[in-house]
Amino acid sequence: MSRQIGIALSGGGYRGVAHVGVLQYLEEIDLNISHVAGTSAGAIVGSLYAAGKTPEGILQVFKETELFEISLLRWNGPGLLNTPKFSDQLTPYFEEDNFDTLERELIIVATDLLAGEEVHLTSGSIVESVLASAAFPGIFAPVEINDRLLVDGGVFNNIPADVLAKKVDVVIGSNVNPINAVKPEQVDNTYEVLKRTFELATRQQSIRQKDFCSVFLAPEEAIKFPLFQRDNVDDLFTVGYEEAKRHHDALKKLAEKAGE
Repeated sequence: MSRQIGIALSGGGYRGVAHVGVLQYLEEIDLNISHVAGTSAGAIVGSLYAAGKTPEGILQVFKETELFEISLLRWNGPGLLNTPKFSDQLTPYFEEDNFDTLERELIIVATDLLAGEEVHLTSGSIVESVLASAAFPGIFAPVEINDRLLVDGGVFNNIPADVLAKKVDVVIGSNVNPINAVKPEQVDNTYEVLKRTFELATRQQSIRQKDFCSVFLAPEEAIKFPLFQRDNVDDLFTVGYEEAKRHHDALKKLAEKAGE
């Protein structure tokens, strides 16, 4: 019986496009992914991939939509970004908005804001689950699912490798939010302070997730790209692709063993 391989995709706004480049390289070396777990932007990419979209097709989604754009801003709700508009842009890319229709097993990670618990979404509406996982606190409004008020999965688990480790033989981790030092002028407004604080809060849990991965991809180049600007999607795709390429030997070995 072939070994099952899962990939864990981190959050990271538009940096999540780097995941798409990773998936492109995996396809080129015939490494078949059976399970996907994603948080926030990783949930967007992962859900589209689980639905059968090719990496090229997923890249096109990010080019055609304004998922994290200023045009979705609102000022009279519990989040700055208008969740219904986000939903309207994402829904057309799924033939059926239900986990039961997916070609790969998908686990979407969110956070229960009231109970303070990590939540794994595996049934029901795909788009609603993605919205919950991507509800960055203060930016997106929380999403209610099954009487739970859910926000960004990155609060507790930004790279859900441990979730996959219980289900597959091998886990690949893709982290598009590596942490580096910044200068004072880079945190000179409320948004930048909030973003930096969230990144630092996820750093230690991300390090722990490496232990569950046979191959862990973390392109340092991704950090230079803004979270909420889509001008650089082609560059981010290349960043992810090149990171996977640098791990060719380890990834190719996984592909060969999976086929035995």
